[in-house]
Amino acid sequence: MNESLVDNQAHFERLSFQNIKALIEVLRTLKLDQAELIRKAYLDAASDFLEVTQFLDTLGIINFQDKKIEKGSNYSNALVALDEGKNQLSEYLVGLILESQSSYAKELEAFIKQFEPDENGSLILRNFQHDKHLFAVRNFLIGADAIEFDYSRTYTLGRYLEEIYPKVCYCSGMSPSELAGKQASQVELGSLAEKEVVAYEKSQAGDSFKHLVTHVAEHNVSAGFDIYSVRSEGGQICQRRLIEVKAVRLVDRRFYWTKCEREKAEQHKESYFLYLIPVEGNALLMDQMTIIQDPFNEVINNQSEWGILTDVIECRKKKQYVR
Repeated sequence: MNESLVDNQAHFERLSFQNIKALIEVLRTLKLDQAELIRKAYLDAASDFLEVTQFLDTLGIINFQDKKIEKGSNYSNALVALDEGKNQLSEYLVGLILESQSSYAKELEAFIKQFEPDENGSLILRNFQHDKHLFAVRNFLIGADAIEFDYSRTYTLGRYLEEIYPKVCYCSGMSPSELAGKQASQVELGSLAEKEVVAYEKSQAGDSFKHLVTHVAEHNVSAGFDIYSVRSEGGQICQRRLIEVKAVRLVDRRFYWTKCEREKAEQHKESYFLYLIPVEGNALLMDQMTIIQDPFNEVINNQSEWGILTDVIECRKKKQYVR
């Protein structure tokens, strides 16, 4: 079922735990091919049939399409949770919501992330802002006995939500495998950029000196630069270049510069060059390459033109301990 069939609204706004439970109970007692009978039996005891069927469809408990109801992959497990009691059904539904990565999951996560530990270690929420979307989530969780609400207008996460709190609050983002994939892609782009610069430098060095252009990074990754190159004039070498190649964002030419690279730039001054090659998608824009000579002076010491941020620092004990 397509979520767009329901009006654009807070996804939990017309959902209640009691209505969800009521529909699962009706589904258990009637044959699924009797969709109209199911609808009428449900509406005798509850409301918002379309919203609740969409919810169960999104969680894979049923498949609801063209007014037909079929078992979803989670149908049998939902019936087991129903038989085990309210708490088990509540836990099962919350787990399915978070696994679904749907709009329901986003709203539920946004609400849970507002809770913080108090001085006793409980996860609480005070001064809740009555955002339309999150207010509906709150009502759903109260109906499911998943959060508690007391006279001081403080909400407290119940046991199950307390257990999943770390995963919701701290584990969303880039996984190690995603990071490894991104880093591998960046390494591949960086290597390709270096090879493009090697070809470019050979064309600039001329036939007599192109054999001197060396892809240093293929042999030594700690040299502090990637390519050694030269320029000639009158048949003589007039300039030697230590070139560091960076594949950068087109919008701001952002790049990362290691301590070793910075030290080489400071040491070799006008013989050290940065070649910044913009990337768009997976394409290198060689025609928009920026070449910066003496980048320690032109970048590090030119903060009116460049923003310098340090997001990693090295810390070590000054006193060495010997066993």
